Amino acid sequence: YSKYVHQLLLNIYNNINKFGGVLIMIDYAKNKNDNKSSLSGIFKHKYVDPFFLPGEADLSVKPDFDFYKSLAVSSKCKVLGPFTQSFFLKKLGIDHRIAKLVNSNPQLKYTFLSQKERLIDKKFMGEIFKVLIITNKKNKDLIFEI
Repeated sequence: YSKYVHQLLLNIYNNINKFGGVLIMIDYAKNKNDNKSSLSGIFKHKYVDPFFLPGEADLSVKPDFDFYKSLAVSSKCKVLGPFTQSFFLKKLGIDHRIAKLVNSNPQLKYTFLSQKERLIDKKFMGEIFKVLIITNKKNKDLIFEI
């Protein structure tokens, strides 16, 4: 990462310590097996060369949550995660929320259930996306600290 990104993160972490607050990052996470650049292009839900159809293909970078976490720890922040998006959403009550939506909108049952599956199933986004929470050590967490 550039010196700018490093300094920006330090400023954010220092402000979290000073004023409170929470930073929640949800994204594809770079893993230890990613030896090459994590820059990639995405076009029509498929990975493509980053230079494929400039302006039409999306660019994506896997954030290095290990770097973010180590910098936050060295800044004396409380760090939770990274954990899977599935774990995160289940802890926040996605099952209960979807059941309420289905109960109130039975005609949309299939839509709600398929959207939930896409978000939490390991075949889709549930295991691929990771969540990292950075907060002030004074904040009490009754949901994610395990």
